[in-house]
Amino acid sequence: MLSLFKSKQSACTKCGKEIANNEEAFAKIRYPEMNGMTAIKIWLTLEATFYA
Repeated sequence: MLSLFKSKQSACTKCGKEIANNEEAFAKIRYPEMNGMTAIKIWLTLEATFYA
């Protein structure tokens, strides 16, 4: 049975290297605009460095 909370290991799309826990990684995402995304916006503000 497929679990919604079962996480798969993330890997680099360029080289295929698995990304370890607490390893610095870069992700290209759109900044959320909806009000329901408040927790994600706070997490990004506290934990992310932004590049444009």
